[in-house]
Amino acid sequence: MIMPPGVDSTLYPWGPHSVVDYVRSSVPRVSGRVVDLRPVVAGSGIVARHRPTLKRAMAVLSAESAGVCFGHALNPYIFLGLLAAGGGELPGIAARAGLLSPTGRLARLRPGADRRFAVALRALQQDYETSIAAALWPQTAGPPAQRRVIGISVYDYLLIGALHIARIIRRRDPEAIILLGGDYFDEATGTALAAAARHDPNLAVDGVVVGYGEAICRDLVAALKAGAAPGEITVPGLLSTRGAPGTARIVTPEEYGTAEPRVDYVRTDAAAAIRVLSQRGCSWGECSFCSQIDRRRYSPVDQRSLHHELDAACRAREARPSACKAPAGRISFDADENDLRVVLPLMETIAADRSAAEGTGTQVSADRYLLEFWLMVRSFRAEFLPVAGRLGSRLLSRVRLNVESLGPETLTAMRKGFSPLQALEAVKALRDAGQLVATNYFVGYPTQRPDDVAAEAALLERSLHLFAPPQTIFYAFPYAANGRDDIAAQQERFRVRIERLPKDGWAKELFGLDLPFSIWAHRYRRTGRTDRGELLARVHHRLTLAQTRRRRAEGAWLVLGGPGSVPPRGALMPYRLAEAAARLMLRGAEALAGTRAYRRRQALIDTLDALRQAAAQPDQAGPAMPDLRIAGDRLARCDPAGQRTQTPLDDAELAVLRVCYWTRTERELERALPQLSKERLGEIVARHLALGSLVCHRRALLCVAHDPAFARQGAVETAPRRLRLMPPGAVPAGDGQAGDAQAGDAARRGRAEDAVAG
Repeated sequence: MIMPPGVDSTLYPWGPHSVVDYVRSSVPRVSGRVVDLRPVVAGSGIVARHRPTLKRAMAVLSAESAGVCFGHALNPYIFLGLLAAGGGELPGIAARAGLLSPTGRLARLRPGADRRFAVALRALQQDYETSIAAALWPQTAGPPAQRRVIGISVYDYLLIGALHIARIIRRRDPEAIILLGGDYFDEATGTALAAAARHDPNLAVDGVVVGYGEAICRDLVAALKAGAAPGEITVPGLLSTRGAPGTARIVTPEEYGTAEPRVDYVRTDAAAAIRVLSQRGCSWGECSFCSQIDRRRYSPVDQRSLHHELDAACRAREARPSACKAPAGRISFDADENDLRVVLPLMETIAADRSAAEGTGTQVSADRYLLEFWLMVRSFRAEFLPVAGRLGSRLLSRVRLNVESLGPETLTAMRKGFSPLQALEAVKALRDAGQLVATNYFVGYPTQRPDDVAAEAALLERSLHLFAPPQTIFYAFPYAANGRDDIAAQQERFRVRIERLPKDGWAKELFGLDLPFSIWAHRYRRTGRTDRGELLARVHHRLTLAQTRRRRAEGAWLVLGGPGSVPPRGALMPYRLAEAAARLMLRGAEALAGTRAYRRRQALIDTLDALRQAAAQPDQAGPAMPDLRIAGDRLARCDPAGQRTQTPLDDAELAVLRVCYWTRTERELERALPQLSKERLGEIVARHLALGSLVCHRRALLCVAHDPAFARQGAVETAPRRLRLMPPGAVPAGDGQAGDAQAGDAARRGRAEDAVAG
């Protein structure tokens, strides 16, 4: 199994490792290995050696076509894979397809410019292919004696690079069976590639896997071991290019939830971090913007095996002689979302191993383990607080919450299953427990209108301190069309029109495939009625698009050119002019609509971005971090300007704020404090709404002031939603049905509607 260059270096290759383990444990006398080409290509120094060529290619290609290559990650190895695939033919291809920038068209007028550029690209291509071949065939000078089944895991933005690697393999090993799979492929793209490869042998693809590849590769290898010819093999879910075409179908490995797994759930990566495969798929699967092909599948892993493997990994780490010389290390639960019923017992296991090592007299690091995991807001429960407090000396968590938005209508359109106040209470509680929080946030969504943005900005302004660094990292970005989420499937309902980017022609020009370079190589336009609110939303979408392109271009030049690099004169001018024009249009549209909601929200997000940059440079003076907390019998506040105030609190006020530590309706507040009259309650609520310590949304109240003392003592007992913990041997049922794409969808949809309505 091959992990191609260009994948995020922090991403662990669970797919390739799981396939290799699964096949080796299922089919006798089969050897396998995972070849991770990311460190191979990065360590070869190819980017540094060919930096002038990379910079020139970035300058001569059109902004839109180059932006398709870089996408959101700004990874130079994605761009490197494109140039290596095109080689010396790339300048001519770009000119014929209209993919050159004005700078590129002018550069072609110079005598010999294309020839010199082609020579440089051929040198880059040869260097790249030599590095790939050295990693794939480190010891053999000729074709391998054994038959090989080679799988290439194609992540987003890596289709061109993966097809080029397949050609390299085919030239060296013509008998190898080459399969492509990974996150890039869904049913449409996988079927299209398989159909094209049946008629074009130059594509060097023998099959395409959509979804999980463990069971498919097992059946294919077993058939080959039995003596079947590749053209005679039919495997459910495999889109073959040699035999029967097959049908794309996600085949979930049936052993993930059993007590005898065929894969390892816990591994150690190259940076000595412990990586945990805590589940496959998603137990919710209702988010309208999700583009994961397995979003409506949920495959829990066996908890006994998971506990056993994690216990062994932690014990091995604590027993190392060097453990006392370095930080305790990082543990990452690598799933898009996690079940807190599974996470909390695993946290106890990690801390128990630390205590056992200390009890035996082993010298261990004074630092805590850093545990990272994704958690849905709707899955957060108060039971996390006492566990985090009890294990605080041994374990620190960085919880990646998917807040996504504080706009009420936007959350409903996203089908997140929680309210804005639930998101705020989860962030506040995690911070009160001393944990770290990271969250994604959409600054634009296709259904947003000015009234929803105004409500969102009001909530964000009152809770700005909850998203301030260093305890919270806030990532803001606009919605990106992708062509395979529920928005693309229901464009009329979401009032958008989604289409491919016109300059996304690299796959067609290089390989004859009408496939997108990336699933994000799309754009959307708002449709429907054009009233003042809709006009304002359209102009704001244009502004976010201009800002995204400018940041992408600036980041691309920084990555390619290295520190201190300066882009060619005028290279960034079109982006800046487009952004300035969009800002002027937004001012006019807001004046016409009689609202400043979009600019107000953008100012708050810019403030958080400035705070994040200041926190990354602690040696330099920067703005003060906003804060709002209950300290004894006082309400302490600090705003970004550094202004500090303290407001005395009486016992009744303190009681109201602590009852509202979790979201409460007015009736629930009255029932919890019967000793206070309605008039007194109304006075306290009005005062703290004015102070900003309480926020109100749809007649529900929440205290947004930090209260770590109450979080340690009393918060759990007053929580309205409780978590039923599972013993280590239990298997979580989740919200969906394990391994079944159809069963449970109606029930899950009903739960989603109930959660949003609640």
